[in-house]
Amino acid sequence: MSVLDRFVRIRRLRAQAAENYDLAAASLGDSVRARYLAIADHYTALAEAELLSDKRERTFRLAEMQAKRAAALARKAQPSTAAMPQPAAVAAALTARAARKLRLIKGDGTAASKHRVILPARSGLVVAGVSGKRER
Repeated sequence: MSVLDRFVRIRRLRAQAAENYDLAAASLGDSVRARYLAIADHYTALAEAELLSDKRERTFRLAEMQAKRAAALARKAQPSTAAMPQPAAVAAALTARAARKLRLIKGDGTAASKHRVILPARSGLVVAGVSGKRER
């Protein structure tokens, strides 16, 4: 059951409980009122049990993910010589990064108002990519 399904179920159970509490308040007979209150208490207990089950499952999943992350970090901490980059390749990558330039386009999007500003790349600045659409 997904998280959203579980929360929808909890909301429905609480709505049923509230409806039965309202019916109990509106009823005139004591036996009818007691029956509605018992049904409302049952729905409330079901909603609380569902919420508790969700919390337990989330705690279990979180512990599982933390264990996987710890195992991955442990594997990563043991370096293999084949995976280590060669010093010449690292130097070439740094030189290529330093040669890049950051290009900013200013304006409101029309061709007439665009002007480009070219800034030299800084050592810590890396441009991941260029978006094709302009966000507003």
